[in-house]
Amino acid sequence: MREGAPGSIWAMAQTTDGWLWLGTNFGLYRFDGSHFERYAPPAGARLLGDSIRTLHALENGDLLIAYEYGGISVRRRDGTLAHLTGDKLRSDLRGINQIAKDQDGSLWLATATQLHRYANGKLQRYGPEQGFTGLRSSTIAVAGGQVWVSDLFNVFLLDRSANRFQKMEKAGPNGRGGLLRSPDGQLWFETYYGKSVVRLPNAISGPRPRFSSAEESHGAGMFDRHGNLWQVGPLQGLSMVARAQALDSIELERDLTGKLNQPWQLSSISTTGLLEDRSGNIWVSTFAGLERLRPSRLQAIHGPPSQEPYSAANDAPGNTWVASLNAPGLWRLPADGGQAVLESEDSYAAVTTARDGALLLASKRFLERRENGKVQRIDFPAGPDGKPRDWIATRIIDDGHRVWVQLNTLGWLAWMDGRWTPATELGIEPGAAAVALGRSGQLWIGYGDGRLVLYDNGRKQSYASELGTIVGLLAGDEVIVGGERGLAVLQNGQFLSLKARDPEVLRYVTGIAVTSNGDRWFNGGRGVVHVRNADWRAALANPASLLRYELIDAADGYVGQTATLSRLPSIAAGPQGSLLFMTSAGLLRLAAEEFQAVHPAPFVEVLRLRHHAQDEANRPGLTLPPGTDNFSIAYTALELGRAQHVRFQYQLLGVDTDWQDAGERRIAYYTNVGHGSYRFRVRAAVDNGPWSDGGAELAFTVMPTLTQTLWFRGACGLALLILLSLLYRYRLRVVTRRLEERLLVRTKERERIARALHDTIIQGMQAIILRVHAIGLSLPPDSRARRDIDHTLEQAESTLIEGRDEVRDLRDDKPVELAAALEDIGRLAGRTYGHAALQVSTEGKSRPLAEGVAYEILAIAREAIYNASKHAEADRLTAQLVFGARRFTLVVRDNGRGISPQILQAGAKEGHWGMAGMRERAQRSGGTLAIESIPGGGTSVTLRLPARDAYKRRPRPWPWQTL
Repeated sequence: MREGAPGSIWAMAQTTDGWLWLGTNFGLYRFDGSHFERYAPPAGARLLGDSIRTLHALENGDLLIAYEYGGISVRRRDGTLAHLTGDKLRSDLRGINQIAKDQDGSLWLATATQLHRYANGKLQRYGPEQGFTGLRSSTIAVAGGQVWVSDLFNVFLLDRSANRFQKMEKAGPNGRGGLLRSPDGQLWFETYYGKSVVRLPNAISGPRPRFSSAEESHGAGMFDRHGNLWQVGPLQGLSMVARAQALDSIELERDLTGKLNQPWQLSSISTTGLLEDRSGNIWVSTFAGLERLRPSRLQAIHGPPSQEPYSAANDAPGNTWVASLNAPGLWRLPADGGQAVLESEDSYAAVTTARDGALLLASKRFLERRENGKVQRIDFPAGPDGKPRDWIATRIIDDGHRVWVQLNTLGWLAWMDGRWTPATELGIEPGAAAVALGRSGQLWIGYGDGRLVLYDNGRKQSYASELGTIVGLLAGDEVIVGGERGLAVLQNGQFLSLKARDPEVLRYVTGIAVTSNGDRWFNGGRGVVHVRNADWRAALANPASLLRYELIDAADGYVGQTATLSRLPSIAAGPQGSLLFMTSAGLLRLAAEEFQAVHPAPFVEVLRLRHHAQDEANRPGLTLPPGTDNFSIAYTALELGRAQHVRFQYQLLGVDTDWQDAGERRIAYYTNVGHGSYRFRVRAAVDNGPWSDGGAELAFTVMPTLTQTLWFRGACGLALLILLSLLYRYRLRVVTRRLEERLLVRTKERERIARALHDTIIQGMQAIILRVHAIGLSLPPDSRARRDIDHTLEQAESTLIEGRDEVRDLRDDKPVELAAALEDIGRLAGRTYGHAALQVSTEGKSRPLAEGVAYEILAIAREAIYNASKHAEADRLTAQLVFGARRFTLVVRDNGRGISPQILQAGAKEGHWGMAGMRERAQRSGGTLAIESIPGGGTSVTLRLPARDAYKRRPRPWPWQTL
């Protein structure tokens, strides 16, 4: 804890959210278990000074801050900062040593020379008039409704009814006068500068509140939650008396259990305060930094030498026997969990438990079997000269049929049929790296090339793996194999490799054990790995998933590295259901009650959002400036004891679809994030413990840039529409110009055709008429020939008139009145063929027809009327004009003899082109022509034109053109 911690720490307190607060001469700091940071008040607020004298955490989450030069502030749980005292009171509250909260909510304040009570914004001083005659108020204790105060020499108790203090105890000369409260509620009094601590008579209440030791630091002594006494002081370092609460009185020199008072042991031996946090860690502040003493789940076993390799075995009464290859002696760990006992100074190199429960021990010259107080010895083989010699036995195994011993230079030997037989004679390959027992008569042996071989009563089965050298084995209901490269399970003749979040935790597993609840325990390169039975089964069912585990490492008391020298199993069963772990530094014991320890989820907090090299505190209504598309969010979990075991998951709603695994990382980075409202949330867990409920959140809004605003996009859309309209109008002008050019060419061509018709056909026809008229005049007026000629001349003149009209129409595009034109055609047809007169009817409001369409309609109508007049012999002929909204319709009907089906099917009479011409004109105009006829039932000719092709279009003005 020396790295990064501030110096000159005078006060400590832990608030209910988990922050450890540190008061120094240079400001207020806080610590989350991983990083120190200087406290920055919220915007618009500031501390009363940088020199912090005292801190006190309240049960509601608030933090009281007292300053060296006077005044008290409160940092509330919601992050706001307020000041309890004004300028008038600051001078009376200089150098506050301690703050204590009374049962009515008032605050007791002990300064260097005075005692005060602060309630309802008012400050009351207690002096001789109120019975407090102390020269200096030192410590305050509020317990069981009583208020105790001590100075350098005396102890005072408040009489609430009289609001006066009574002197209760004299400390004696040179006393330090500190009040301490043990977990059972007993008040203790330090005397003679802490050299002795005595119980205060008649000063015991109910058990001390669970986390009261975390409310503030103690400048002299403190009882932790287990009843141990800790003491600090200038140039004194740190002292501890174990289980001091059980003593009647405490003499430090007599009862001292341990002491750290050397410069290399602490950041400074000038210690200033003590605090026990809510997780049981002991914090020691010094002039140079901060020290942390963590409670250990693993307890070192004192006694057996710290020299591996070890072997351990259990006997029938429940004792655990330990032998070391490199150190003489045989140690017994009593079944009651007491201290290790050296049972023999003789050299025993290995120990194991036989299949029948007997204890097998290997000395230098013999194998010893102990059972029910009886000892049986089997001599090892003699040397090459036939004489007994010393051997080093590294391992003993009883497979149920024979006892195996591994001796130096000789390798594995089997005791069978009254003699020692080399393993090679039994078909066992040399070079075993790890050995485990299977069923009776079975041996599982792992080799350096990764092979696992099963020797089963004379049969041999080999399995290849990619684990490297096999260093650990367990063969029970399942075969678990540990290697240099990882951990695997043998299933159906195949190795199933297990995966972990940190692959290193599954490498070099030299010890494997399964406890009665089915949990797996592994002693590997990173410490002890604990896998719950359910998590183990889940990993085997889904090999692609990550194995959930708990790592017990240096933070929990794991010292050294897993034992690897002799490839002996580095886990063994200990007394009272505990587990023993062999490491390079000694033996470690994990008590059975620690097996199922579950670490609660830590409190999580989102600290800040950083963008454009600027930090934004987590506050409501946080708004980021336009263009902020890259930012980072810092968060933390308040876990003071196992910070390196905390793992995080975070999610930015609106960006992340699911939780993102961050591992131990405490910052999230985002890039290319668009504008809008977002909510960031984070949660944490310790190892495989539960995730924090709800986690922590940060809501913020990224403002849009100018180009991202709705009004800008709307303006762009409007501009686009205007541009499109301008382009449309430009295109319309271009097309119109082209049409006008084409129309001009067409008009000129029509004028040329009109001149040609006038100069040729019409002039020629006029000459013919005049010639025939002259001939007619030569005939008698009443002759038949004269009448026929006159009739022919009338028809010719009518045709000539139509021709002139056509020529005129070619020159002039005046609108055509369809109804009048049809009536003219009908009259001409009646005079020519002498049949029924044409009846014309109109339906709907007449509308101007498109250019050229009217002439096509008249041509089709003329052909239909002439055909009916000439061939139908009808006594009724009608023409109907329908000006509809969606289409224009022309229907010419007669009740004559009709058209034969053969002609209708063929589409025209052979050699005649009238019907074909009508269809062509209809198709050219964009319409359809239907001819229906029943022999003897008349004929109907129907022309249908869509409105868009039939009617003349009128250009629509733009809205602004009508303003």
